[in-house]
Amino acid sequence: MILLGLGLIFAALPGPQAVLPGPDHHIAIGGFLFRIARVAFDTTAMGFVPEDMGPKDRLMFVEFELLSGNRDDFKGLAITLDSGSGRRSKAVVLVSGGMMKALSALTIKSVSSRYRPDDTNIAWAFVVQEVERDFFLTFPTGDVVSLAPLIK
Repeated sequence: MILLGLGLIFAALPGPQAVLPGPDHHIAIGGFLFRIARVAFDTTAMGFVPEDMGPKDRLMFVEFELLSGNRDDFKGLAITLDSGSGRRSKAVVLVSGGMMKALSALTIKSVSSRYRPDDTNIAWAFVVQEVERDFFLTFPTGDVVSLAPLIK
């Protein structure tokens, strides 16, 4: 894999590009311009957990600041999360404008969440294993965004 440094780093792949964003870099994919505001981990989404979440799982929130493009269209994207181990996940929760939308079956848990996205941003939550640290978002266009530079 050859890496080119032009503000963002793009992996030399045929077709869609793999993007390694920094915390302040803008990403253009499928008619949208956005930046990933933060990646955060928590045990619940506003006090709820997916019914199939295991004891060694946690929620990873990926929060986006949409800079241009239709907000509702962006919220409707079918983004998947791939881990370095080969596990692929769909989003289980969408948080936007202070509201949460369940994208999978949820159950209430007595523990409240610490994570709250900025009300102007859009966040998707994915179930991940505690030991995983290598994650990639795959957009419907085939573009891949590595989250490694944003995970602390």
